[in-house]
Amino acid sequence: MVFSRGLEQKIQKLKQIFSGKKVIVAFSGGIDSTLLLLSAMKYSQKIIPVFFYGPIFTKEELNRASEFCKILKIQLEIMDHNPLDQPDFRANPKNRCYFCKKYIMNALMQVQKEVMYDIIIEGTNSSDLNSSRPGYQALQEMGILSPFVLSDFTKSDIKDMIKFIIDDPSWIIDPLSSISPLDLSDFLKKLIVQPSNPCLCSRIDYGIEITEERLIQIFEAEQYLQNSFNLRTLRVRLHDHNLARIEIPQFQIINILTAEAINEITHTLKKIGFSFVTLDLEGFRSGSMDQNQ
Repeated sequence: MVFSRGLEQKIQKLKQIFSGKKVIVAFSGGIDSTLLLLSAMKYSQKIIPVFFYGPIFTKEELNRASEFCKILKIQLEIMDHNPLDQPDFRANPKNRCYFCKKYIMNALMQVQKEVMYDIIIEGTNSSDLNSSRPGYQALQEMGILSPFVLSDFTKSDIKDMIKFIIDDPSWIIDPLSSISPLDLSDFLKKLIVQPSNPCLCSRIDYGIEITEERLIQIFEAEQYLQNSFNLRTLRVRLHDHNLARIEIPQFQIINILTAEAINEITHTLKKIGFSFVTLDLEGFRSGSMDQNQ
């Protein structure tokens, strides 16, 4: 694959950001931070990937991040992260992500002081800035770098780069490296088809207190719907009066509108802890909580 001139220029900007630097990577295991980690590994002097684990994340996310770092033969640092200890975050205002990012990055800045690394980076890209991003404001205030924003990488650019690495892992892997090109390609093939899965807190309507119990309810409800009805893309959103609003793609709605499915879903979600269960006829919309704000 030959990069377009525009993408090649973006890659060179990325290289300039990393060149000669010792870098701490806020690594979530998603597609954006995966390419960020690969780029830092290719261009920087040293890297430390850090995964924050706590009640707002899932075990699957931790397992994916750990698996990837094992493939790359690098140590993943895992830090406890429980923003529910922070009243400003737990109250669930519209800018809750601001408080969460502050909490995370303060911890990373302490690590940076201890190891004397040059920069802390995270995976926000240029496309992300088209929507409300209070967390990005916190990053800017704290001097945390977002290399994909600085080099104008879009979500599409990131996917193109991942596809390129799948086809040609040697772009990342040194010939003398012990990293398996096949393992790397196989991991990225699975990753690129994964539907996006934002923080569980984004399922809770603003103003409703975020608690671990509610996050567990949402996670269990989504796991049940995925496994029982073969739904890959969905959200279970929590509203006032403990109401669950299920979003799935419109073309799949017909598949769960049988009397048997309706009764089973209602019974199961109430057993999980919801008081009311609804199906959103508009279907799945990313960021639907913000659409009427």
